[in-house]
Amino acid sequence: MPITSLDSLQVPPVGPKDCAIAFIGEAPGEQEELVAEPFIGTSGTVLNKKLHKTGIRRDLSYIDNVVPFRPITFYKHHEMLGFSGIRPPKAENDFTIFWKGKSPTQALIQYKNELLQRLMSVNCKVIVALGSSPLWALTGKSGVSKWRGSILPCTLPDGRIVKVIPTYHPAAVTREHKLGAIVECDLMKAKEQSAFSEIVLPQRELIIAPTFSDIEHYLFHEEWPHCSFDIETSPANITCIALANYPNRCMSIPTTKYHWGSITRLHEVLAMVEKRLKGTEPKVGQNISYDLQYLFRIFAIYPSHPWHDTMIMQHSCYPDLSAEQKDEASTKKKIALKTKSLAFLTSIYTNEPYYKDDLKVWMSGQSNDEGLWTYNAKDAAVTLECYFELLKEMEDLGVRHTYDFMMDLLNPLLFMMLYGIKVNTENQSKHITEMKKKLHDNEAILKAKYGDINPRSPKQILALIEKLGLKCPTKGGKPTTSKNALNKLAAKSPEFKSMPNV
Repeated sequence: MPITSLDSLQVPPVGPKDCAIAFIGEAPGEQEELVAEPFIGTSGTVLNKKLHKTGIRRDLSYIDNVVPFRPITFYKHHEMLGFSGIRPPKAENDFTIFWKGKSPTQALIQYKNELLQRLMSVNCKVIVALGSSPLWALTGKSGVSKWRGSILPCTLPDGRIVKVIPTYHPAAVTREHKLGAIVECDLMKAKEQSAFSEIVLPQRELIIAPTFSDIEHYLFHEEWPHCSFDIETSPANITCIALANYPNRCMSIPTTKYHWGSITRLHEVLAMVEKRLKGTEPKVGQNISYDLQYLFRIFAIYPSHPWHDTMIMQHSCYPDLSAEQKDEASTKKKIALKTKSLAFLTSIYTNEPYYKDDLKVWMSGQSNDEGLWTYNAKDAAVTLECYFELLKEMEDLGVRHTYDFMMDLLNPLLFMMLYGIKVNTENQSKHITEMKKKLHDNEAILKAKYGDINPRSPKQILALIEKLGLKCPTKGGKPTTSKNALNKLAAKSPEFKSMPNV
């Protein structure tokens, strides 16, 4: 139904309709509502900085929102507009009022349809979806952390297909600073994609369910300048292994007796795999230590050097980006940054759309083994593509020496994983005895000072904190007696310094 009661408060889109890039946000905030222009408040400042840094001109871009009204303003008028089921907003710009759990409200569906109608008159090469709700409105997909950086199609009501690249909303950057670098990468990809309208995705030849002769020909009658490999495992076995000689060509080889019909045939297949993995070409993997120790434990295959690990390459290039931040006092939900995962590397260094949920689909029984083998082959091919891009990145950043040092540690670390390390049991027993005595003495001091208190009881420790007049630490809005919380209290009251984590 047409909306008329809020027309005076509507924030219209800005920018030319003939443009290279369009930006779609969620909804305007207070500043946007006052000036009637999208992205001019705090989020707009963040967006402007990122556009400037990536060389994208705002004045030459189309900018719009899924919902053209500030959420709190919409809520105040929702009854007269006939929208039902809208709960009160938690904050002034709380966009979640347009969602019922994971389902959009009828109001949001209407605004989505109106947005798509408006976009029919916008002649752009690519649309940047700023946040989860624009991602859903344009592509029907959910989870911007998964899909950001992917090149996705948006079908408009007139049948025209436009490229969409999702990224985080600028407001998320204000809450988690590290997201800013990721947004810049996504904007650079959007800038590259704005040179043409077509959706051009990687073309890979993924060979699955090969015959014995297919394996022999691929492994020994083709060029192997590099060998990327990836395994898929069950609790006690390796179900398949993929090997790629080029990013656009890869084979997934099943490695179960069930598939090959006999243990003898499986051994013949594994002998070919081992011969290839013992070749002189560099071996490339993502978190390669996982694959190496599984191959050795289960099949007694130990690939020859040199080894290369794209996860360690990424960490060598951007250690700050991959470092975890923990704030136990914060009640805000943190965005999980898995910036060393293959999913993240794929989104940054390739144009392969997000596919990592394919494994979950197979594990749920919704696809056959061909789905698993395809997933396995794609992992190895994508890993090799990321490897070549990360080689350039390490060279540009001058961190190759750091990477080489970390890779030199992998062989002894793998040896310890497989065989363990020697422990001086006499010293170990001595240390345990000393720690038990120290713990007993500390408990005696605590009880002498505060009575018969159990330091392992969260309830009693919280009562002691209150008795001492200290501020009770919280986590997620609830009282906590975690190790970090007690360490913070120890600065004010030494009694908590040696207290066990309760």
